[in-house]
Amino acid sequence: MAFNPQEYKPEPTAPPLSQAEAPPSYDDSISNPAVAGAAAAAIPGVSPMHNSPVLYPVLPTSQQPRYRLAHKDFLPKLLKKHTFSADEYEPFSLVMQHVNNWLSENPVVSVVQCQSLVWPSTLNKQFFTDQAIHIKSRKNGSKTKCTRGLRLWYYADSPHSRTPSICIGYRNFLPEPDEKLSHLVGRVNRGLNAFPLEGNILNVETVPLKTSSAYKHDPALAERSVWLEQPEDGKRYALFLRIFFIHSNHYDRDAEIVMKDFIPVYNQKSKQNAGYELFNEVLERASRWISHHDGYKFINLQSIPMKDKNIMEMRGAPVVEKCFFTEHGCSVAGATNGEATMYFQILRVIFVKPMQGVTNPTHLSVRTFVPMSLPEVPDTYEELTQTVDRVNSWISSAGATVFGMETVPIRLSPTLPMSAAISLGSDLTYTMVKAEEACKGVEKWAFIVRLYLSGDYAEPGMGTPIPQRQTSMSSGVSGHVGSFDMGYAGARPPMIHSNSFSS
Repeated sequence: MAFNPQEYKPEPTAPPLSQAEAPPSYDDSISNPAVAGAAAAAIPGVSPMHNSPVLYPVLPTSQQPRYRLAHKDFLPKLLKKHTFSADEYEPFSLVMQHVNNWLSENPVVSVVQCQSLVWPSTLNKQFFTDQAIHIKSRKNGSKTKCTRGLRLWYYADSPHSRTPSICIGYRNFLPEPDEKLSHLVGRVNRGLNAFPLEGNILNVETVPLKTSSAYKHDPALAERSVWLEQPEDGKRYALFLRIFFIHSNHYDRDAEIVMKDFIPVYNQKSKQNAGYELFNEVLERASRWISHHDGYKFINLQSIPMKDKNIMEMRGAPVVEKCFFTEHGCSVAGATNGEATMYFQILRVIFVKPMQGVTNPTHLSVRTFVPMSLPEVPDTYEELTQTVDRVNSWISSAGATVFGMETVPIRLSPTLPMSAAISLGSDLTYTMVKAEEACKGVEKWAFIVRLYLSGDYAEPGMGTPIPQRQTSMSSGVSGHVGSFDMGYAGARPPMIHSNSFSS
């Protein structure tokens, strides 16, 4: 029987250890904001304004454990291998079952965010989720295997305190053929009103779904976890919504989801970005808007690559309305069809209303971490675990308050050295996929980490040391990682906001 995330119940949690004060239950945290706020205030680097409740115990300063950001990836397992047809893999619902089983076995973590991620790899070649660079084949007749799983971001806790086991649910909402996003969101809200989530929203995603021109609304499509792509095929995509929530007995039955998109504006400043705003400039405008909408409860931010033709048809709408787009490929013979596909990286802000008495951050800033190159082997980069080590070191040194985060796949320019393509690409909001490159070599993608920060922070010195560890590198070479600098994205340090935004 297929797993139903709405019916899944976590196993009973063991009683708290006697060495530490028991934390508040999830339901107590929801029903009593003072409990959640006090717990949040006791945790360095965690914002008490974050939408997901903080479930750590309130301990004296001398007993407070060390908290660190961490991640865990969950992939679909192979169910049945076929010779003349596609192999069968677990659907996304079973991936979520693995997530909840892991959470029930690891109650000393606090969930920050869930993220659906696609890991591309050349066919019949093993890939690793922590590796920095991922490959799509462009050679005519070749195939790329795409695997969709889930990345769970969480705060790890000391073994001397326990949090109640939680259960994460989700719902998918697919567009009807040619349906506009505003209509889809309206349908989502009507559905939530008729059939409440029975929990509190953790985050809302816009998820690309590879489909065809013969697309039909079929909920099973969103559950697909593995598929193949060929460069000669024009890639048709549908964009659907996925809501992650934490099961609870206390939730807002009248919550309504609201979205607002921020599109890069042409300001003729950056040559590398074709004259459009860089990502931190887009975030500045979004931050000003957020600070003036206290009647909405801020949920999360998501950067989304959006085709330029979809954006041109906005016509003043608050969101990019089109839920479908096509990325052009090349012909079977290897000749291109002459069309390029241009993308803008937009910033989508998700709120819930009405929420009385909610105070959103007065301003937001962004700090991007890109994988650092390793000197031992050319074009070899640290794995995500090492990047997260640097993230934790930076949060501690800068005194920054993390409001949200995401893993962002960026398509690397084939005309630049890889290290330059990664550094420049981390802040760019404009990308052109040229048709003449559609059938040549490989397409490289780098996975970067973006932190969305609330309030002021001081950038630590460039020489701040980071934790050392023995590790295996992305290329498979083992070695010792020493102290690096902070790994700035691009040739300049990130923008630091020292004052509140005003319109």
